[in-house]
Amino acid sequence: MTRKCGVCPPWTQTVCRHAFGKFWDVKSRNGEGCDHPLDGVAEAWREAGWTPDKGATKTITLPLPSRPKMPRRPVRPTVKKIQSPAPARPKVSAEIMRQADLFFGRMK
Repeated sequence: MTRKCGVCPPWTQTVCRHAFGKFWDVKSRNGEGCDHPLDGVAEAWREAGWTPDKGATKTITLPLPSRPKMPRRPVRPTVKKIQSPAPARPKVSAEIMRQADLFFGRMK
């Protein structure tokens, strides 16, 4: 046991009783003490303006460490990016085209 309930500051006792409600007896071992006192929480609630008389709680935002950014997926290369453009066809004279057509039987 870290601290007995009788040694806790009154503000911490009030916050502890409010936070745990009907389970306060279990948390404090029937008022004997606990292993994790709520001093930091009690101080944060006090700075935020919470009082047990009001009976209402305020939203408290505690600073949290910033989350690391998710890594971006690498861009997968597409077929267009991988393939180089087809080489330009060389210009062929009309005479050579006519001879090729005769040779391959494309001319009638």
